[in-house]
Amino acid sequence: MKPQRICLVGSQQQENLGLEYLAAAVERAGHQPQVLAFESRLDVDSVSRAIVELDPDLVGLSIAFQHGVRDNQLLIRTLRQRGYRGHLTCGGHVPTFCYAELLTDDAGLDTVVRFEGEHALCELAERLAEGRPVAGVPGLVWRQDGAIVTGPVRPLCADLDSLPLPKRREQPFYVGGLPLAFVITARGCYGECNYCCLTAFAREAGGPRLRLRDTAAVGAEIAGLRRERGVQVVVVQDDLFILRNERRSIERMRRLRTALEDHGVDDVVFWIKGRPETLTRAIVAEAERMGAIHLFLGVENASAKRLRY
Repeated sequence: MKPQRICLVGSQQQENLGLEYLAAAVERAGHQPQVLAFESRLDVDSVSRAIVELDPDLVGLSIAFQHGVRDNQLLIRTLRQRGYRGHLTCGGHVPTFCYAELLTDDAGLDTVVRFEGEHALCELAERLAEGRPVAGVPGLVWRQDGAIVTGPVRPLCADLDSLPLPKRREQPFYVGGLPLAFVITARGCYGECNYCCLTAFAREAGGPRLRLRDTAAVGAEIAGLRRERGVQVVVVQDDLFILRNERRSIERMRRLRTALEDHGVDDVVFWIKGRPETLTRAIVAEAERMGAIHLFLGVENASAKRLRY
């Protein structure tokens, strides 16, 4: 199989773990990934020129938010106008639900990856490398005989620790002079908020709503970041870090603290996320012992009654 040269394009204002996980997955599959920063239409000229010069076999665009749709559409049109003839795909929460609109509006777009992309992108690259049609790849949407066809839903990854660790940029981010890294310990959320894309994401993919990584694996990853990159601040990018059950939350934070101590790490601090109704004095105290210095609370709700609560 000929290794595919793959450009993964998306925002880098913060560390883009989504693209970094994809890059690690395709690299493990034998391909050659490169991540390019694309923040807005102000970058269309430079990014499109870079892609045309690199001439990769496959370009994957990350569209995480609705406000980025028009900018990515402009990038697609510019790439085709400048002569790029490789395969163009996109993924993220927006394409997962708006795949028909994107493929209808953008003739230059070849496919859309729905839900989690690691395995689907690897299979797409394999099909392209072997010169086989991409039709039928689970998790993919394509055009066929003038129609938009959705492939079978690819199940969500059951074992998050089976995925390779993110292929991170060479230099860490710095905030206030301290090296910082973004890490996930889970994917999804146990909540059922009917306006949230996470709920729809898990429901349409067949669940489960929340999947946890092993705390020993998370501890080993953070210890590696501390040792190799000098990271002292870890931003946990989980959609939800604190669990619904107080006992399970406390046990999980203790296991993570123990895993770090086993690696000789006791000076890392954390930014974490939670839901207001899960917070108890015991959980906050354990989070502080673990090293949490910042807790982001999600309080969005369409109901005034629930907002007051």
